[in-house]
This record gives sequence, structure tokens and C-alpha cells, in this order.
Amino acid sequence: MTADEDMVVCYNPGCQDKKFNRSENSETACRYHPQVPIFHDGIKRWPCCKKSSCDFSTLLSYPGCVQGPHNPEKPEPLEQRDTDAESVDEKSEMIEQTEAISVSQTLNQPEESFAQRDPEEPFTDLIANVMPSLTSALAKLSANPPPLPAEVVKSDSAVDLSQMMRCDNFGCSEKKMASEINQNLQLIQDCLHHPKPPIFHEGLQYWGCCQKKHTDFEKMRNQPGCTYGRHNWVKGVVTRSKCRYDHFDNPKVLTLNIYAKHSDPTSCSFQVNNCKLKVSVIYGIDRLEFNKEFDLFGTVDPTKCSVNLNATKVEVKLIKSPVSPWKAVEVLPAAPAE
Repeated sequence: MTADEDMVVCYNPGCQDKKFNRSENSETACRYHPQVPIFHDGIKRWPCCKKSSCDFSTLLSYPGCVQGPHNPEKPEPLEQRDTDAESVDEKSEMIEQTEAISVSQTLNQPEESFAQRDPEEPFTDLIANVMPSLTSALAKLSANPPPLPAEVVKSDSAVDLSQMMRCDNFGCSEKKMASEINQNLQLIQDCLHHPKPPIFHEGLQYWGCCQKKHTDFEKMRNQPGCTYGRHNWVKGVVTRSKCRYDHFDNPKVLTLNIYAKHSDPTSCSFQVNNCKLKVSVIYGIDRLEFNKEFDLFGTVDPTKCSVNLNATKVEVKLIKSPVSPWKAVEVLPAAPAE
């Protein structure tokens, strides 16, 4: 028997070694927590030593509070009690303990049991849910639009005639060279667009001007405009931005927060497969763009992931498969060779 074959998993909560050699086990070989972690209201804590954290990785980094031998015995799941005889508080506590034991067992599984990464798996498009806060913010911007940017084309303005321009009106995808616009000023009245921003309410999407309701976002976005008017010409190149983002992790879900204020629902796209996430967000009155492909730390179920567009941020919920804490959003860089 090889040394690797003689290694067994330790099921003590918080054990830093995870595997041990039976022949080397002793009364002081394992430093662990005698109680499983508890998760409640976004806080994770070790009930034995009262240490807690909002971040699961931080909680796992806390060293055990007792010493003893490694434990090769997998704990039994909690037995179901008679639901008619237990109070609401007892039910809640039992659920928390059951989840904690499940997570504790997952943490100590060898890495080979984790799902196989498949970067070549086809991407799934995520439909963004527009939250009321963003709908309200966009409506206010539409009612009180900021001054047009300096790069808007005017007949007497000095612009680079080789610059590609685009129309910024809702529903118009027209693009032309600046030289062509200056030579054909009659084009300023040829814009078929939507004068009001989109509205998202109770699963329906529609333009605020013509009120034709859709359940499919792509059909709403591709609906022809309802009004002719002036093109709102701006520079066609969107400014790339290094938008700030952070994440909140628990064993089941990783929530990625991208702080893109006033994102444009009609110009955002999100794609995910089992180990990669592609994000493209246009946001702000200056039409900034955030583009990034995340090489995810673990594997997810693309069919269960979701996106919420809020007034001040974009929230991407990644449902993990299997359940497991992640040390980071993306795969950690390899340690430099010594």
C-alpha cells in the first residue's frame, strides 16, 4: 500500500489537514472545532469559540479551538423530528445544523470528487432582471436629461471627420462616419426611435412611449421605434472602464457585485457556462463599458444562475455545483516556482 492510499479524510469540523495517515494519528494530531458552523442572517460562526465572519473563507481560516485525534468516521445526518411537536425556532435551528453538517462534510471531501471543469461547454445567456430602483433612476434621467456631451455632432462643430459616430436615441442603432453626417445634414430628421426609456414590471418589458408589452426581452429590444426625430450623434467608440467589483460567498451561492451605476438594460449581456462568466455592461450618462471574462474558481449550474440590474450596481448570482466554499471569484494564479 502506498503512502497516498493510506491517507484518509478527517471529518472533524475545521481540520486544516483534511487528510491524515492512520499510523500517525494521536491525541494531539488534529486541531479542530468541536461544533459545526452555524449560518444565520448572513453571518457564519463557530458556536464553540464564538468566532464569526460574513465571509466563509475567513471563517474557515480560524484555527480550531481544541486538540484531539483525527476523526475518520463520517457523521450521520440529523434525524428528522416530528414537525407537529417542534416550534418554529427548533425547526430553524435544525435546518441550520443540517446545512452546516452538509457543508462541513463537503469541505473535507478530496478535490477529485469536485465537478470536472469544461471550458469548452457552450455558454448560456442570462436574462437580466431590471429592479425597480433602476427603472426609477432611468425614468428620472429621461425626464431630466443631462447636457449633451461635447462630442455630439453639430453643423458648425469641428470634429474628426474620420470618426465613427452612433445615434444614442433609444431603439436606434444607426452608425455613420462624421464626414457623411456633415455632408448630409438632412439625416438629422431621419431617426426612428423611442423617446422614452424601457420599463420592466412584473415580468413584462415595454417602451414607456408606445406601451407595447413583451414577455421576451429580445423582442422588446428589437421593436421598431414609434417616433421620427433628430439623431443624437455621439462618438461610436464606447469608453472602456475598470469598474470596481467585489463578491459575497457562501457554500451554495457566490454573489458578484459590479458597481456600474445606471446600467443600460438594452446594452448589457451576460453569458455563463460551468466554469466561465462573460460580462458586458454599458452604464452611466457617459456610456462607459465594463467587459470581463471571469475564469471561475469553481463550477456552477448555468441554468440556475441569475442577474439583477440595480440603480447602483449589477448583481450576478452564481449557483454552485457542487456546494463548496470558494477562496476567490476566479482561479488563483499559480504560485511562483521556487
